[in-house]
Amino acid sequence: MSHHSSFETTQWSVVLSAGHSEPERARTAIEQLCRRYWFPLYAFIRRRGHDEPESEDLVQAFFVRILEKDVFAAADRDRGKFRTFLLSSLENFLSNERAKGNALRRGGGVKRLSLDRCDKDGNTLQLIADDCSPEDEFHRQWAIAVLAQTLEVVESEYRQTGKAALFNALSPYLSADSQQKPYAVVAESLKMSESNVKVAVHRLRRRYRKQLELEIAATVESPSQVDEEIRQLFQMLTPS
Repeated sequence: MSHHSSFETTQWSVVLSAGHSEPERARTAIEQLCRRYWFPLYAFIRRRGHDEPESEDLVQAFFVRILEKDVFAAADRDRGKFRTFLLSSLENFLSNERAKGNALRRGGGVKRLSLDRCDKDGNTLQLIADDCSPEDEFHRQWAIAVLAQTLEVVESEYRQTGKAALFNALSPYLSADSQQKPYAVVAESLKMSESNVKVAVHRLRRRYRKQLELEIAATVESPSQVDEEIRQLFQMLTPS
């Protein structure tokens, strides 16, 4: 996958596709949105006080409403950040549901879209924060989703070029974990020189940063906002 193809299929492009008049294209785009962003939305609703089944149904209903009512048809890249637009759309949806007195029950007439409840290792996703606002939890889970997507793209590239073992050995160096193995230990396991390992880590970090910039660029109003959005993204993950 090229860098450009990654960009073309990320968030804001998907939103614009969802507003397209072609039903199949719209459904494909919505399903991509559901798979990638259902958990930040679910986390927001849970922090609003809804239980697990009701929160799942509300997320389902929100995405179905988007598809049926063309909520994103008027979406415009010049209107700002995608995550802000998405959260605002969800808040409007929840307000409308309350105004209509809707009390969604498990399976209560809500069309079902297949959503992945697990991470790539098969672990059920859980809410971690229990002392923050719904808005903060949404943004935190959004940041987690963006970083996970970035890592997934880079990992896929390494695997497709036969470098899965190299990625597995070097990916811990993408974090600021002080418990990282010494380069010499990794070099021995990979049968590489220590200097070559350092070069490989540098290349991985550079590629990861580039992919993160592409992911973020697809969600903001202009390229000039990318660095600031990345800074905010990491702030979202830092306990206040």
